[in-house]
Amino acid sequence: MTTFLFWNIRKKPLLDELVCLCQENDVDILILAEKPDIPDTEVQLALNKGIDNQYLALYNSTSRLSFFFRYPAESIKKVGHTRTLVIG
Repeated sequence: MTTFLFWNIRKKPLLDELVCLCQENDVDILILAEKPDIPDTEVQLALNKGIDNQYLALYNSTSRLSFFFRYPAESIKKVGHTRTLVIG
């Protein structure tokens, strides 16, 4: 079963808490709203530290939401000209 986590972190520096929450709950898809001004690559590196099934940050074309997936890149596709993503 796929585990989603959506969290509006209201620009708070909660990276350590976020990593712990994702690891403890085996989160597959992480969606962050109002992320602080830290690059997605920094979040991705923190999420991937010490785990085998690595998170990818694909299609983060908006500053309002950031998506991180633990699925192969070829299984995530952008649909049309919208911001809709299909996994599978």
